[in-house]
Amino acid sequence: RSAEQSSLRGNSDDNLDYKPSWEEVVETVLWHLDMSVEEFGDKKGIFDMRKHYGWYFKGFDGAKEMRKKLVIANDIEEIKNILKS
Repeated sequence: RSAEQSSLRGNSDDNLDYKPSWEEVVETVLWHLDMSVEEFGDKKGIFDMRKHYGWYFKGFDGAKEMRKKLVIANDIEEIKNILKS
């Protein structure tokens, strides 16, 4: 399991109540975005990430607005700026 997956699940596999912080989720999304773009290229990597934003931010205040901004962004720097705002 990667460090990013571990950080989102907590320190233990049996810690099912663990909820990552907003900062942890953003850090993981940025890592996932970088890996997606590296694997598939800018256009497909950005497009493929759109399906993941909903579950990454589920349960956070402002998640719906964040997702709306992210799914219309067409450029990596724009996405990173949205995530860091």
